[in-house]
Amino acid sequence: MALFDDKGVPHWIVLPQTPAGAGEGRADALLLYQVALDETEPVTLSPRP
Repeated sequence: MALFDDKGVPHWIVLPQTPAGAGEGRADALLLYQVALDETEPVTLSPRP
């Protein structure tokens, strides 16, 4: 999954693994990550090699 910074550069993130059938956990992890992006400055992201 890629997130884009303010320059439009994609950054790849790895969400926490969740047990089978726990799709909501993955969505929650992404939501929390997005909130963190919105509330922190600057955000340190590592581009995928």
